[in-house]
Amino acid sequence: MTVLVWMVGCSTHKELNQLRRQYVKNDDICDCNGLFNLREKYKTLDAFPKAVELVDSMRKGYGLKKLMVFYEDSLVRKTLRYNTPTSLAYIYIYHKPFHVLQILSYEYNFQLEYRSYEFEPVGIGQFVRYDTLGNVQKKIYKNYIKPYETEKEGRKIKRKYPICWREAYLLAKKFTGIKDDKEVYRLSRGTIKKQYWYVAFGNNPPNDIYMVNAKNGKVK
Repeated sequence: MTVLVWMVGCSTHKELNQLRRQYVKNDDICDCNGLFNLREKYKTLDAFPKAVELVDSMRKGYGLKKLMVFYEDSLVRKTLRYNTPTSLAYIYIYHKPFHVLQILSYEYNFQLEYRSYEFEPVGIGQFVRYDTLGNVQKKIYKNYIKPYETEKEGRKIKRKYPICWREAYLLAKKFTGIKDDKEVYRLSRGTIKKQYWYVAFGNNPPNDIYMVNAKNGKVK
């Protein structure tokens, strides 16, 4: 029995090191198969006819709930939140396979104000703010341990800290042996040890917290 446990442990350690080396060299999984590329039609709330119908009803004072799920299937859940004082409408699209929340904020005229993304609950992907004509006003990339705004900054950060948010999460999962994605509690960037991602597992605090080095993917 002791020999078997030792062999399993060695195998897991080897697989973890292989995965770590792979992630240091390759960032293909960081964008979640193009998840952070905005669909052109999402630039207006009209892309969600049911949400428009609900917003119109709330503007007429029909007293509907301020937070409503208006679509759900096995891949996504779409929720509308309407802010009565400001007349802003927010669409939350939860992408179930990746556990990523996409946030779309719309102005009174239904034009997109900004979009952002979160993962349990750290900001990831891109934060993009638009002007009244739909042109990009500001863009911040958040897949890595240090957010950046220009390609030059991005190249520098990727070279120094190649482990992105999703790689950190998957490395911590591999290290712990956890297989159920639902067991992740939260992901965060280090505030004191700023080169580390912190991954916490478990449904309720206190949690098992693991540190993933954004430079080399080592977990502790």
